[in-house]
Amino acid sequence: MQFTKRDSVRSRLPGVFCALLGLMSIAGVAQASLQEPVLADSDAPQVKALIRKAWAAESGKENHPDPDAAYSLYRKAGTFGSAEGYYRAGLIQLSADDRQTQQNALCLLSIASGLGHARAAEFLARQNKRAYCR
Repeated sequence: MQFTKRDSVRSRLPGVFCALLGLMSIAGVAQASLQEPVLADSDAPQVKALIRKAWAAESGKENHPDPDAAYSLYRKAGTFGSAEGYYRAGLIQLSADDRQTQQNALCLLSIASGLGHARAAEFLARQNKRAYCR
């Protein structure tokens, strides 16, 4: 059996299609991260302050966007029990190029989901992803 150039292209289509779907879903997540975070009434004032400061860093509200600072602040809010903090930190890391950072993003989204964050749970279910967290 001989393979033609056309067969070669066809054999790569499923992979290309999956990659495009992945990019579309990440774009949807990136769009979600452009929305202002939702603060829970039950969040401690310290957590609310961290999330507000992180949002200012992420959105560039006070200066230019600084995703590294935003990630650190969201992550810190998460360590205080904020599902929104873990969710936002996961969204920031999801756009990384390396696989380990993306795996870490899934872990953060999984933690947020476990804390009751509906959008994190929806994202993980839609992606049919499991996070193997250490």
